[in-house]
Amino acid sequence: MRINGRVPKGLSLGLVVALAGVVATACGDDEEVPTSGGLAVTTVTTGSNPDADGYAVTVDGTGVGSVDVNGVLSAQNISAGNHSVALTDVAANCSVDGLNPREVAITAGQTAHTQFDVDCPGAPSGVTLSAETDADQVTLTWNVEPMATSYRAELVGGTADLSSDLAAGATQAVFTATDDGLEDGVTYDATVYAINDVGESASNTVEVATNFFMWDEWFPTSLHETGAGKTTFYNTVPNEGFERFTDVSYAELACQGCHSAASGLAPVSGRTCDRCHDTADPQLGDVVNTSWTDGVCLGCHSRQTLEVNLGYSDVHRNMGFDCMSCHSLEDVHGDGNEYDGLMDVGAIDAACTNCHNADSGFTHPAGDPHGGAVACASCHAQSAVTCNNCHFEAQVPPITGKFFFTPPAHNWMWLGNRLKRDGSGETEVYPVNYQSVEYEDATFVAFGFYTPHTIGTGRTCSDCHNNMGGTNPAIVQYNAEGIIDVAKWDDVAKTMTYPTGVVPMPADYLTSLKFDFVTTADGGTTWSFLKAGADSIQVLDFWMTPLDTDQMSSLGMEAP
Repeated sequence: MRINGRVPKGLSLGLVVALAGVVATACGDDEEVPTSGGLAVTTVTTGSNPDADGYAVTVDGTGVGSVDVNGVLSAQNISAGNHSVALTDVAANCSVDGLNPREVAITAGQTAHTQFDVDCPGAPSGVTLSAETDADQVTLTWNVEPMATSYRAELVGGTADLSSDLAAGATQAVFTATDDGLEDGVTYDATVYAINDVGESASNTVEVATNFFMWDEWFPTSLHETGAGKTTFYNTVPNEGFERFTDVSYAELACQGCHSAASGLAPVSGRTCDRCHDTADPQLGDVVNTSWTDGVCLGCHSRQTLEVNLGYSDVHRNMGFDCMSCHSLEDVHGDGNEYDGLMDVGAIDAACTNCHNADSGFTHPAGDPHGGAVACASCHAQSAVTCNNCHFEAQVPPITGKFFFTPPAHNWMWLGNRLKRDGSGETEVYPVNYQSVEYEDATFVAFGFYTPHTIGTGRTCSDCHNNMGGTNPAIVQYNAEGIIDVAKWDDVAKTMTYPTGVVPMPADYLTSLKFDFVTTADGGTTWSFLKAGADSIQVLDFWMTPLDTDQMSSLGMEAP
């Protein structure tokens, strides 16, 4: 058989090709088997401030070249097997997504691929700043800027600029007079800078005016100065108060001596700051004695003095609290807003829930059986104190001296409804009280809600609910006769009698509540019967309302 020449007849072309391949293999050099491969590293960079000089690539810690921020690096002759591949020389503001270094498998004779995604943000964005002042403190608040690694808060103004450095994640800076040298009566420009390694960005600038004792400016509109609660109850317009019976304007009354400089009447104990302070120009830190024994508050808040003198304890008083332990400076000096009385929502900051709340870890051992419909004081106040039969002649000059029928009624607790202090518009059952007044045979009763300072351990269900075994005299009489003798004259004993225990204020109070009035001809030494019935019973429904029929029924209170 000839190799080169014509193919003999009968020998197939396929066999010839196969043979030729055998011969060629036998005659050529041996082919090498590959033991290394290649590596292609791709970089994809995002962000507004990419690395200026690109990156470097290492394999097992040894550099194999550089690569652009968006580029490809090819490396050859890398031994087959697993290798540690890293992107290095990355700028401080840049971060590599995923593992770095990472393990890459090299296959002999092939090129392995891996991609590094890199984010290179620029300087952080400016945050949105708000500011507020409170006495000798300025508080700056802003939103979190994710790109910021720190913040710098600045107040520029006064004799020295103030600055505070804060860590990433901070949202508030507080400057005080004591710790930071904050100055009184200065308007500062407040700015916060969001910072990272690339740079910093400023927030909006807010003007902040400091006034360490702003209450000297707020006091003229405070309830302590205006006595607005008195005028709300008294004036004929708009609330049909007692003035319509007396025909004497409030501006003519002796009450004005303490409650308004506009009256021209001589004040009883001064009308400037030194009424309570020992100086006419107090500043923050000028401490006033507000104790329960000889504090300045008791000079006007005589009903709390009566609570003490009548022997009622109070858990807060027993713990050494004084008035300012619960009340705020705004309660005393005002908050810059005008209120119609202390019953307005917002007028008084003091509230049980300021301390007794879930955030402070407080849990009521009995839970809340009323589901938020009954205020703490309704169960925990031991008694209200009620001064009856005020002789209004004492307030109309020439002043003859203030006198009531004594002793005051106590050992009872009136219940009605008031608006909750949270501004929700919802109501809650709360202690109420009244003031009865007579003037030249005209008689008047005004109701309002009232906070006794006689807080104790609390009542049981039967103390309020006659349908749960209670025996409240007021409910017993109402169920039997449809009336409650609130103040009844005993002509034999020459004294007034009152119900004891819980007294629910009924929905039909205008007809069911009965009041007797007495008079005196000797300034309160002896008394005699004047008349039965009040010419008017005033309930200002924007402050309080009586119990409704469903609430009365829940107490076991049904008129015959």
